[in-house]
Amino acid sequence: LFLFTLQGRVQIENGALSITALNLSDSGMYQCVAENKHGSVYSSAQLMVLASAPSFSKSPLKALLKARSGSEVTLECKPQASPPAISLWKKGNEILQRTERIALFPNGTLKIANLTKRDAASYTCTAKNRFGTASTTGRLLITEPTRITMRPTNMEIIVGESIVLPCQIACDPALDISFSWAINGQLIDFQRDRDHFERVGGGKGMLHWPAKRLLDTNITQGGRFMPRGTHLRASQWSVVN
Repeated sequence: LFLFTLQGRVQIENGALSITALNLSDSGMYQCVAENKHGSVYSSAQLMVLASAPSFSKSPLKALLKARSGSEVTLECKPQASPPAISLWKKGNEILQRTERIALFPNGTLKIANLTKRDAASYTCTAKNRFGTASTTGRLLITEPTRITMRPTNMEIIVGESIVLPCQIACDPALDISFSWAINGQLIDFQRDRDHFERVGGGKGMLHWPAKRLLDTNITQGGRFMPRGTHLRASQWSVVN
């Protein structure tokens, strides 16, 4: 009777049992019996057909995602679902379609290339199978690239003078910017070396080297400006008598 209900969906080949188009009624204990003239042996296994509506409880979209203008961003839609869910992406209330910049992959991934300010919006992935529907939403924020507007320059300093190496940037207000400095490739620890160096300026991006630190003679130092999100910029200076 059981094999009759599986008619058209079951195949036995070389002792292997294959069932296609599983449904909940296929759950149960399956037993393989091998026989010859000397006897028989048995092996059993339980099949559990799981069914669940989509859920994003373990893989929601980030509430806020920042990406730089001109770059690309990838948003993944990974619901838990059985059977696998079909995914649909929306930008606001608009259903997204494939374009030269927008790629929609079979696994639910969304990729947007060459980002512009117009791409800033809330994005929603909706997943659906025959047991239900679920969605997850995240907001994409497009930021402008950080630019150095005043760079440190090479200079020559007389012993006993103080120096200030300038560093000014223009950045998107949505970004958190931090500054760091290095001498000959070694980062300056401003806490440990506070008697020698200090950061000055409104954004604390300029480096102040007090006169008392410049009493060493015949040395050449290299300073490298390293604000996050920008290209490295080096300047060199000499201390002379």
